[in-house]
Amino acid sequence: MTNQGLGVRWLLGAALLLASACGSEADDASGYAGAAGAGASGSGGAASGGSAGAGVGGFGAGGAGGAGVGGSGASPTGGSGGAGAVGGSCNDPGPEPNDTLPKATPVCSPAPCTIGCSDSAGGDLTGVLSPGDVDLFTYFGEDKVTCTVNAEASTLDSGFRLCIFAQCGGGKQTTITGCKKGTLTPGPGELQGCCAQAPAAVEIDHDCPGLTDDDSAAITMQVDQASACLDYTVAYHF
Repeated sequence: MTNQGLGVRWLLGAALLLASACGSEADDASGYAGAAGAGASGSGGAASGGSAGAGVGGFGAGGAGGAGVGGSGASPTGGSGGAGAVGGSCNDPGPEPNDTLPKATPVCSPAPCTIGCSDSAGGDLTGVLSPGDVDLFTYFGEDKVTCTVNAEASTLDSGFRLCIFAQCGGGKQTTITGCKKGTLTPGPGELQGCCAQAPAAVEIDHDCPGLTDDDSAAITMQVDQASACLDYTVAYHF
């Protein structure tokens, strides 16, 4: 073999060695550039990133942290309140209104209601009273020569005020000399009478002018100032 042939073979060998070296370096580089691994999702309020995935020839970048699971809290808003119960009403059978003298309820019939001066000639009246209500009842008491007049009203019930007033018949001037039971109190119109807080009895001492000493009078009984809705019974006589 000539020297020229030996030189060509040497050059070819060197080229092969050089190419082999370059290929090894490329393989080494590709090992360092591994694919990024997918990180596992984190759990909890603040999750951390997952582990780096293994790449071909090396290690990839770590995966992104997973989203934490949020807890559900109780509603801060309170429930709405229930509707209030409807209050009861005061069932007054009447007759109403009877809170003025012209509309006062007669205690007997037919009108005008007249009773004698005997205590046994009286009776009982009943009614229903509510706060702010006023009930007036009336009769005409007839005085005779043999009578002893002592107009009275009484009740065993409580929670209201009971009054009695007198007005002489025939338009005569009425003189109230005092209260045998109760306290002297002005009444409806220009009447004067006697009142007391029930349970109580009220008795009026009145006088009508005239030679015959006739003390016949229109008697008005008043029930008022109730503390609540209540039933009442009032006994009366002239």
